[in-house]
Amino acid sequence: MKKIAEDAIENQDNLWIDGMYDGTIIKVFKTDDPNVIVSFTGSIVEVITIDNGEININNKSFSTIEVTKESIEEDLQISVESVMPGEYIQIPNPGGSWGFYSNEWIYYSTSNNFGSYTIGGLSAILGASIVGVPAAILLSLATTLITNSTAATTSVGSIERTILESLTFFKTYKITDVVYVLVEDVVNYVDTNVWWETWAPSGM
Repeated sequence: MKKIAEDAIENQDNLWIDGMYDGTIIKVFKTDDPNVIVSFTGSIVEVITIDNGEININNKSFSTIEVTKESIEEDLQISVESVMPGEYIQIPNPGGSWGFYSNEWIYYSTSNNFGSYTIGGLSAILGASIVGVPAAILLSLATTLITNSTAATTSVGSIERTILESLTFFKTYKITDVVYVLVEDVVNYVDTNVWWETWAPSGM
């Protein structure tokens, strides 16, 4: 485990998530193995392996994760996953007018309550399991699920993702994510900032 962690941090190109919460440094590194991630939450080092939803941390079975998606409406064939490098780039919000484009729900559940994870560990696990979520949002999502008193006691969450298409700029899209958790069969809105990312063709 120590060798995997050392090899990961040797190459700063492996750095995936980098932030801080309440004075604690959070860093997550990818490795040469797509199923293995190294996370640091302060002095806590975790080598995380995710294989078919089975999560092992530091060579010990820890939990499982399941992710499903439900498209509510989709007018065109675009999603975060289909915005590929070289075709689209992330840009600041250009303003202008926006029209509805598509909507989907992303459901995720783990066998342990969210409060049982470290922030770095949960960021890594969610990032490996939910494709297309930017690193800063992963950190914010994990932090919220662990530190929010309602969310920390449950293991079922969802993201409502809405994609808007610019009515002003050619093939430009804005993605917004809103987070909910399920506690005792009651859906609770998690009070975070609504996240938005804007994408445009790379030739713009």
